[in-house]
Order: sequence, then structure tokens, then C-alpha cells
Amino acid sequence: MGAQTKITITVPTELLELLQADIAAGDHHSLDAAVIEALEAYRATQFERRLGPERLEAFIMEGVNSGPGLDGEQVFAELIAKYEAQAAARGE
Repeated sequence: MGAQTKITITVPTELLELLQADIAAGDHHSLDAAVIEALEAYRATQFERRLGPERLEAFIMEGVNSGPGLDGEQVFAELIAKYEAQAAARGE
């Protein structure tokens, strides 16, 4: 995510209680994490809104029409094996 900047905000008590309940339930490990997730969701929503439904649908269809997806776990396992083998070959 990059550099971080500390800020202070004032929120309605109800929102703070909601965030604290999420933390108590284990949904987030800290208030910072809960607020960051909320801001990231806001950023995604704003991106979708600016993009517009037609362009968003076009991007989705482009992905659907591009062929079958890849299993992420398999891809990462293959990459890890590849780079571990390269490191072993270098004696690392």
C-alpha cells in the first residue's frame, strides 16, 4: 500500500461501536485495519461509479470472454517451486 500517514477523525458513536463490534468478533485485528478496509471499499465503489455500468460490464465481459481462468494457488505454487529451484541452483 505504500507509506502511511496518521490522521485523526471524528465519527458518530454508532459507527465506532460497529467497528469495535467487528474487532471483538475477530473481523479485524485493529481499528486501523477496520477503517482501512472501509476506505478501500469506498475507493472501489468510487472507481465503479466513475467507470459507469456500461464500461464495467464491458470489462467483465472481456474477462469472461478471455477464456478459462487459472487456479491462483496452483500458479503461486509453481512460481514458488521455480524460484526455489533457481535459488538452490545458485547455492542459496
